[in-house]
Amino acid sequence: MPRPRTFREDECLDRALELFRHRGYEGASINDLVRATGVNRYSLYETFGDKRGLFIAAYNKFQEKRVAFVTAMLSQPGPKLPLIRQYFETLTTSQSGKGPVSCFVTISAVSLANTDPEMAEHVLRYSLELQKAFVATLKEARDQGEIASDVDIEGAALSLINAGRGMRIMAPFEGFYETITATIDATMQLLRPNVEFQNDRSV
Repeated sequence: MPRPRTFREDECLDRALELFRHRGYEGASINDLVRATGVNRYSLYETFGDKRGLFIAAYNKFQEKRVAFVTAMLSQPGPKLPLIRQYFETLTTSQSGKGPVSCFVTISAVSLANTDPEMAEHVLRYSLELQKAFVATLKEARDQGEIASDVDIEGAALSLINAGRGMRIMAPFEGFYETITATIDATMQLLRPNVEFQNDRSV
């Protein structure tokens, strides 16, 4: 008969995620996770199977929250290009000065996905959900005349997501603010090929 659970799984995942954010998957040992979560080794194995299972559960929680946040941000009514700029600026300012946190989670997940089909499915699922949110936003932007009618929506969505990934990697390090700002401006300009672009942060 399994022992009754004596810890809150949600809280355990939050603490594990924080450790994975700073050390990555390989850098976090099971002993580190025991200390970080306050949950003994037996309970961690019983609940999550092993370190991999704990990482997958923490990654899923991280991505579910992230996709929900991005979707809510981009689905606000009104012009869409300012919301896309807001997305980029939120990505960078939320990590400034904190070290390479969330990018460690993503990089670890992608690295694990190379040899782990289950992890690959999780990574792909959240990538597609994020792409879906950007496609919907760009379609609205096109319908509202914010971007050219001949823009490749699917391709533009992928470009935005990949640009965001690069910004998240650069954001925590000193000296990259001007580079990131220029990247945001250039990315936004690509969305408006038929509209004169002014670097006034209006989009």
